[in-house]
Amino acid sequence: MIRVFRTTDLLEAEILRSFLHSQGIEAEVFDRETVRQDWFRAIALGGYRVMVADEVGNDARALLKRWQAGEFALDEASEDIERVPCVACGSTRTEENPWPRRLGFLFAYMGLPLIVFRWQYRCCECGAHWRASPRVSHAVLTRKADEAAPEA
Repeated sequence: MIRVFRTTDLLEAEILRSFLHSQGIEAEVFDRETVRQDWFRAIALGGYRVMVADEVGNDARALLKRWQAGEFALDEASEDIERVPCVACGSTRTEENPWPRRLGFLFAYMGLPLIVFRWQYRCCECGAHWRASPRVSHAVLTRKADEAAPEA
């Protein structure tokens, strides 16, 4: 087996493994459990390794180069992309606001009491910031769907 990609982000490694699998190439993420036990080992071990069989190594590297070049990216106008409209101007050019997570990590790193920050979004058009809608339980969503469904 040979390494075709290395990263310190487990989610990225799993996405690449799944991508290669969808293209017909069997891949594995090595050091998954070892690195997850201690984040500092991610640096010492070099993170997660995406490995493939020797005979398909060149094909896998070629696919990953095409993926990194954006060849498989969805078009911005695609209906498959979930867009959160801005609460102030209604624009769909919105993105996640990373600052609450960064502050939470900083508080945890400094040993301060962890303040729970809610997920936030920000608008690229007007600059508005807002919190994500509160999570609704599955039971409530099921009841609302049943109420909205036409009677057969």
